[in-house]
Amino acid sequence: MIAWSADYGRSLHELAHAWLLAQPSVCSVISGAPKLEQMQHNAKAADWMLTDEEMDEINTILKG
Repeated sequence: MIAWSADYGRSLHELAHAWLLAQPSVCSVISGAPKLEQMQHNAKAADWMLTDEEMDEINTILKG
């Protein structure tokens, strides 16, 4: 997943947030951000709307 997200110029943290927000049953994501860098990743993730194709790729990777 690290390589996949890097291919899109994003961090794994951003991918995790974007993936969660793409789930129909999730209306918001609340995560702690003790470091400024983590808060910046949280903010960047909000503008990454995963496409259906990207979700298919991610789900294929997660299924192994």
